[in-house]
Amino acid sequence: MKTSTLRNQNILATFRRHSPWLILMMVMLLTTGFARALGADMTSLIVDRLETGGEGLGLLILVVCLVQFVNYFTKFVSATSCTALQKKLEVSLRVQILRTLQRIPFGEFEGIDPGVAQTILRKDVEGAAKYLYVVFSRIGVSVTTLCFTAWFMLRIDPWVTCVLLAIAVCLGFLNRRVLARLKELNLRAIGGSKELGQVVAYISLSTQALISIEMIFRWMGAVVGCNAAWERVNSILGRETQPELPRQRISSVETLSAEDLGFGYEEGKWIFRHRSFTVSRGEMLLITGRSGSGKSTLFRCLMGLYQPGEGRVQLDGKPVSGRELLAGVGFVPAQHTFYAGTVYENITPGDHTISRETCLQNARRLGIGDWLEEVGLDHLLLENASDLSGGQKQILSVLQAVNFDAPILILDEPFASLDAGRREKLAAFLEEYKRDHLVILTSHQEEQLDGVKVCPMG
Repeated sequence: MKTSTLRNQNILATFRRHSPWLILMMVMLLTTGFARALGADMTSLIVDRLETGGEGLGLLILVVCLVQFVNYFTKFVSATSCTALQKKLEVSLRVQILRTLQRIPFGEFEGIDPGVAQTILRKDVEGAAKYLYVVFSRIGVSVTTLCFTAWFMLRIDPWVTCVLLAIAVCLGFLNRRVLARLKELNLRAIGGSKELGQVVAYISLSTQALISIEMIFRWMGAVVGCNAAWERVNSILGRETQPELPRQRISSVETLSAEDLGFGYEEGKWIFRHRSFTVSRGEMLLITGRSGSGKSTLFRCLMGLYQPGEGRVQLDGKPVSGRELLAGVGFVPAQHTFYAGTVYENITPGDHTISRETCLQNARRLGIGDWLEEVGLDHLLLENASDLSGGQKQILSVLQAVNFDAPILILDEPFASLDAGRREKLAAFLEEYKRDHLVILTSHQEEQLDGVKVCPMG
């Protein structure tokens, strides 16, 4: 999909979903432009009153002040409503990106750098949504002001107005600095037959018109930056996707088995072959093997992220294929990814039905309840949780999977970054957790685990 098409579709969809905000914004834009032009034009009335003795001048000044108040008030309301639409567009884009990341083929997903994805989700989405604010608030105010101002100027002197605006637009394309200098010119060329009030009003109107043109060209630079952000957002949203995952979780699993499983990235070049095992609820399966033997690849096959080259995976005696099993798996990867946000946002995997009390209860079971209460669920983590130690990130990653409360828990090297005390607490937790769940893990800390099934990977 073209970037411009994606951008326009999302902006129009935002307008349709929030039409009251759109109507309010447009009314305020038109009112602001008219009030600005009217205020400049009314200077002629003030000059005329001064020439005729000043009768009614106080009332006229009050009216001009009221017009200027309307100008600033409507500009504020317009900017506020546009900002509200911008924030709603940001939320919509982030939801679309997350859903797209869930639905793209896993091999393609692995090729996306986590840092790039985080930057797109946070900064580029914000920059892309800013397009709406720049175009419909900043440039929109300038355009409406220019239109109404030009209308008042044409009533005074059509020819000079046409020449002046044509020169201003041309100079605007060439250089904004030249346009700024043009505002300082003495506009005596409007004709000697005009009254003093008209001359003053025309100078005021023309200055406002030139300011509006200058602002339009100035904000056009921001539009270029916004379009670049849309390009990066489209690098994810424009990808081919698979069917959506089942919305309903798998609530209960008795057995998970692999029969003669094998996988290779290229035909005839196997990462592993002939792997078979069965693990039941109440049991823990330990996958062992040297680095590069295919332990993490086996996990991906079990979750349906990779399609096995041979063999099959069964759930409660029934074959499962594709990503069906993902709805029943809590996964702790070896490489942890955290986003700049609160602790609560990071440990609730996109499911805000998980209560804060549930998070704290699970944290206590993992032995970090006191620490989490001290830090606070609303504590803001830095990008990739760089303000936490490796052990803290490890245990928070486990907590995130446990909060999901899936019947199957898969952990890739969960003891790797933990000290001896935390390893013992995590091992005790897994021993208790397996009573109602299936637990599968890889680890080089076999001595921490008792009574586990072992599946060697060679």
